[in-house]
Amino acid sequence: MITGGSVPAVPSCILDPIRDQFLALLPVREDRHPLGCHNPRISDAVVFDRLVQVLVFGCGYERAANAHCSAPSCADAATNGSPPA
Repeated sequence: MITGGSVPAVPSCILDPIRDQFLALLPVREDRHPLGCHNPRISDAVVFDRLVQVLVFGCGYERAANAHCSAPSCADAATNGSPPA
């Protein structure tokens, strides 16, 4: 029995080119907070991977969330098109 590793929702040979094309369509985001005290922005690639997992497995955002991307960030990205800054 193999334990510990996660199985990707879609093989990387399929997902990587799609992710690259999708990320190329997104505008460049800049951190404009003058004090820099807000939480750092979640990578668009991480959010994209979580959303693919939600769509492929049919699970909720809570199940797809991990240490890099919380459930509210996934839900915001799905609703608004981008994770919170």
